[in-house]
Amino acid sequence: MLYEKACYKNFDNLQGLRFIAFLFVFYNHSYTWLGSNKIYDLGARGVEIFFVLAGFLVAYHYSNSELQNSIKASINYVYKKCKKFYVLHIITFVCFFVLPFTKILKNEFDESKIYEFWTCAFLNITLLRSWVWTPNIEFSFNGPTWFLSSILLSYFLVPQIVNYFKNKNYQFYLFSFLFIFLLKLFLDTYCIKYTELYKVFYLYINPIYRVFDFLLGYMFFLLIKDESINLSKKQVSLFQLIILIIYLFSCFKFYRIWLSAIYILLSLMLIYVMIQENGILNYIFGNKLLVFLGNISFELFMLHMIALKLSNFINSAFLSSYFSKNELWFLALLMTILLSYIASQKPWRFLKMGF
Repeated sequence: MLYEKACYKNFDNLQGLRFIAFLFVFYNHSYTWLGSNKIYDLGARGVEIFFVLAGFLVAYHYSNSELQNSIKASINYVYKKCKKFYVLHIITFVCFFVLPFTKILKNEFDESKIYEFWTCAFLNITLLRSWVWTPNIEFSFNGPTWFLSSILLSYFLVPQIVNYFKNKNYQFYLFSFLFIFLLKLFLDTYCIKYTELYKVFYLYINPIYRVFDFLLGYMFFLLIKDESINLSKKQVSLFQLIILIIYLFSCFKFYRIWLSAIYILLSLMLIYVMIQENGILNYIFGNKLLVFLGNISFELFMLHMIALKLSNFINSAFLSSYFSKNELWFLALLMTILLSYIASQKPWRFLKMGF
C-alpha cells in the first residue's frame, strides 16, 4: 500500500514541501522590500498547503486509531496541540505588545484606538482572533498567528472526524471528498460574486471555512492510501515535474483569480506526487537541508514577522540602510531560520511551565 511505503520515508519530502509553503508566506509578507508590483498571493497558497497537509497527516496517523468520540477527547486533543506551540505564541505576542503598550504609558497612543488595542490583545492571547471578522483585528500583533486560531477548530473536531470516517468504503470517501470540494468551490465563487458576503464571513481566516481544507486533506489520504502507481523512475520523475510545473504556473499566471478550491486540488496533487517513490522531487524536497527546515517550519511561520521587522529596524537605525531590499530579504530569512532553530530547542523548558 502506498502509505505503508511512504511510512518508511517518514514523509521527508512533505517536510520539504512544508518549507516551500513557508517561503510562499515569507515572500508575501516581505514583498514590499522586493519592490514588486505583483504580489502573486503566494501567502494564500502556502497557507492552503499548511491546512491540507495537517489534515493529510492527521489521517495518516489517526484514521485507523481508536479515539474516544466526546467533547472531553476533543478538548484533550486541542490541549496537547496547544502544549506544543502556546509558549512560543505568547513570546511572539509579547514582542508585538511591548511597543504599542509603551506608547499607551507615555500617552502617545491614539486614545480612540485603546479599546481596539485591548480587544485585539485579548483575542490574540485566547486564540479567538479568527472568530472576530473585523478590520485591524485579524492580523493584529503577530499577524500569522491567525492560523493558530483557525486550525484549532479542525483539531477540536479530529476525534469526531476520525470516528465518523472510520471503516467506510471507497465510494463513501469519494462522495464525501467531492461534496466538500464542491461546497468549498461554491463558497469561493458565491462570495466572490457578492463581495459583501466575503467581508462579513472573511473566508480567508474563517475557522469553519478552513475546516474544509483540513477535511479535503484528510479525505484525500483515505482515497489514496491503498493506491499505488506502477511507473518507472523516469516516469515518476516526469509525473512529478508536470504536476509541479502546473502548480507553479497556476500560482504565477492566475494569481488574480481567488478560487481557493482549485488551488487546494492542485496542492493535493502535489502531495500525491511527492509521496511517490524514486522520483526526482524526492531527492530535491527530501534532502537533509529542506527536511531540517521543514521540521522547524512552524517556528519559521511564527517568528518570521519578528525577523522581518527586526532586520529592517537594524538596517535603517544602525546601518544607514546599507543593505538593499533583496539583500535584506535574504538576511531576514537567515535571521528567521536562526531564531526558529533556537525556538525549536524549547529553551524555556527549564521553567517547568504547564505548556
